[in-house]
Amino acid sequence: MARKRDLTRAKVLAVTEHLIEEKGLTELTLRDVADALAIRPQSVYNYVTGLADLLDLVGAEFVNEVTQTVVQELVGVSGTEALMTFAHEFRCATRDHAELAPVLLDLNTRQSPQTQAVFSLV
Repeated sequence: MARKRDLTRAKVLAVTEHLIEEKGLTELTLRDVADALAIRPQSVYNYVTGLADLLDLVGAEFVNEVTQTVVQELVGVSGTEALMTFAHEFRCATRDHAELAPVLLDLNTRQSPQTQAVFSLV
């Protein structure tokens, strides 16, 4: 079993992202996350308020990753070329993470103050 001091929210999010990519979004449960982390299911609540919050935070991480890539690609580009670059990079990200992309369609940013804080940075 993982010791609490070895576990961080970042690890919980990374494991959750991996599980979504592996199992699919609709099959994910908090028990799956706990099992993958070798912790009790109730221990997941030390890091998130529930499954919706967890998915929101994973979605926010995905948005941050896509944003960083898009911003790098848009340096020195403008107009129609910038729009096409944005569309291409977004499409590549959602294609490469097909199981994770649906999280973006159902972000529940009213779920928790923690989630709201993450999205205020995006």
